[in-house]
Amino acid sequence: MKQYLHHACFLSLIAISSIVIASPTLVSYTSSSVGCNYEFTANSSFTNEDSLFSLMTIPKSVFPISSNYSNLDSVSKLKKLELGVGLPEVLLQKVNNFVREEAVPNRDKLNPYLDWELRVYAEFKSPSTDAPYIIDGFYTKDFSVNMPKVLPLPKNRDVYTDAEYAAVGGWTERSNAYPFRIRFAPPEVGSWQGILKIEVNGVLVYSSESFKFTVIESGNPGYVRVGVNKRYLRRENTFFPIGCNLNWPETTMANDPLLAELLSSSSGFAPEGYRETYCIPRVYDKYKEMMTLLSKGGGNYFRWIMYPVSTEIEWEKLGDYTKRLHMAQEMDEIVEHAEELDLFIHWNLQIHYSLQKSVNAYYRKWAWDFPTNGAEYCYKTLVNSENPMEFFTDITAKRYYKQRLRYILARWGYSTNVAVWELFSEISNVGAPEADNNEFYMQGTNWTIYRDWQVEMAEYIKSMYHGQCHLVTASFGGEKHPDDNTFESPYMDIMTSNIYDFEKPDFGLFAVNKVAGTMLNDSNPQAYTPLIAKPMIFSEMDPIDALCDKEGLEVIRNIWQCTFSGLAGALSWDMQITPDKFNVYGQIRNFIEGIDLDGEGWHPGAVDQVITYDVDYSTFPPRIGQPKNTSWYFNEEYAKFMDGFVDPPGNPPTRLKRADMIYLRSGNKDQCIGVVSNKTYNIRTESSCFKSIWDYPAPLDTDSSQRIETIEEDLILRNLNFRKRKDRYLVNYFDRFDQNEPIYSQQLKLNQPKMDIILEPNTKGYLILFRSIRTDPKQTDE
Repeated sequence: MKQYLHHACFLSLIAISSIVIASPTLVSYTSSSVGCNYEFTANSSFTNEDSLFSLMTIPKSVFPISSNYSNLDSVSKLKKLELGVGLPEVLLQKVNNFVREEAVPNRDKLNPYLDWELRVYAEFKSPSTDAPYIIDGFYTKDFSVNMPKVLPLPKNRDVYTDAEYAAVGGWTERSNAYPFRIRFAPPEVGSWQGILKIEVNGVLVYSSESFKFTVIESGNPGYVRVGVNKRYLRRENTFFPIGCNLNWPETTMANDPLLAELLSSSSGFAPEGYRETYCIPRVYDKYKEMMTLLSKGGGNYFRWIMYPVSTEIEWEKLGDYTKRLHMAQEMDEIVEHAEELDLFIHWNLQIHYSLQKSVNAYYRKWAWDFPTNGAEYCYKTLVNSENPMEFFTDITAKRYYKQRLRYILARWGYSTNVAVWELFSEISNVGAPEADNNEFYMQGTNWTIYRDWQVEMAEYIKSMYHGQCHLVTASFGGEKHPDDNTFESPYMDIMTSNIYDFEKPDFGLFAVNKVAGTMLNDSNPQAYTPLIAKPMIFSEMDPIDALCDKEGLEVIRNIWQCTFSGLAGALSWDMQITPDKFNVYGQIRNFIEGIDLDGEGWHPGAVDQVITYDVDYSTFPPRIGQPKNTSWYFNEEYAKFMDGFVDPPGNPPTRLKRADMIYLRSGNKDQCIGVVSNKTYNIRTESSCFKSIWDYPAPLDTDSSQRIETIEEDLILRNLNFRKRKDRYLVNYFDRFDQNEPIYSQQLKLNQPKMDIILEPNTKGYLILFRSIRTDPKQTDE
């Protein structure tokens, strides 16, 4: 987790035959979908306003049910179908006793968050299968929000105390006739059947009669999934994540300078993570504004992390989320906003800070050893240990944690805009003696503790539908232990890692040697999944410190290079503090538009690609099926023509390599696409970012130095498909800010494959994009 310097000073079967419908407008509706004719009137919606329903009196009705649809004959495919469930009075009273902490015997209480006490769920049957979809319900409350338009001044005219901050806006509980909700996005068009059930202490006690609903086409292409070649993601076509981390709702100088000033004093800036209070409503609004800016900039993807001050559902009490249901409502709105913007969420399920001591979590107060908001972390209380590693091995802790996961899947797992469940943020940093350190993880076989926990949790997630329809991954801080085979688990769909240790200033060298040469290289024993290919995403990354890279030059260079590195996505951390640079995502999105990275077998320029296919030998000739595995083998001969080492002063070079090239090659080798960068630019302009050995003795100021003619650098596109001597490769070079027309073009011949590229040493010209395509001109070779 990257930090900034200013953060250091941050619930007997009895039949029911009714469904009561809610809609935003007054609706009259006659239905026979549950085997009887009835008429009712419905008004309002239970999502944001008071739950006001005109209930029809049904003989033998035990519990009322509501829906977000006014007509169950037109439920949209892969869009949210939400059912509200009112509990029978005898159960409702016991639930209320629990959530209100009434002083009554335990036999008169029911915890609505634990399925072994109370479970409300639905069974949905599609037109094509008899096996039902089992969807758990979740307990919730409804809240209205109050927030002043103008922030009041602190009493000391300087900085808010925790009490003053907490008083600036909040949430008021509203009436709620449907405390349980069931959310489902039916994945198939046609006539469905549903039935709702309630279990108490593991025993089925109530069930509705079967009801029908009809699903119609919506145009939603569905959940993000692993592509056919196992290296990229796809929906309709290749889905390439373009975006960054929007870590969690919390005040920053970038997203809310007004509030940030009121959280700053002479001793430094202390946002919510450094206080003993929850985030106020304003913070969630500012977070959604950042989402909007990302979308307007061209992004389609962001990563967020569940964090105690704003997005965590369990902290003070084990298996009791009541105090945090207002956060869950805010998270509802964030997911809905993502759906509106067509942004996809890389959802990290656990922040590592909660399992670290405060000193290792940059002195944040929501940590393992710090009693915050009147309570220490409930899992620390459970295991009763100063050692957070007990969390990963304690049987009871794991049982309760799975309930937390169950709630998350039930509440938000319906959404096709949730792309990935990422289990834990930088799990390898937990247990270390200091911040951002994986020393304990790396020692001996300690890595097996982390692997066993992550695989167990992934298996639990995959045991439920809302886990099966999403991608699941683990997360490491930096590179993983070479023996750690977590990603080889069948419950892991993709690989992720948080990478900040780029080889500066040769960032292109990292993309070639570390990404293509090690992490994704199937011939390297340290490859992340040497047994079967899986897409890899850098869930966090940045090359150098944000305070050093003041203009974001290296962050932007890194984003472009990672796009063509073979990664399935790469998410900067620092970009969230410079939303004015979000337009780079639009540039990337525009440049790769229409390229089917997955379907066309695109692969890094530094590798040879070998594809094995499923073969049906029962036919003659044998029938070739879908790709079974896609292997990438690093080729040093290709790599050395992509990136050159910048020789430091004092070691006279035979040839000063001042440019690098990162590119992808199509499966048929007819096309390439990539970026070339001026490696010298920013070494001298931001020399404090690098070790002194890389500093140039003086600015280059002659006319000839104002451009780099890389024909001398031997940048060559290798392993192309010259089928005939007369074949050519047309290379078009583009300004990333204006991609409508190439700035110049070049033809590559079989015997003259070198690229002529002009890279200006300035903010605009230090990166040049290119596309090449094989042509078959009529003219003969000269």
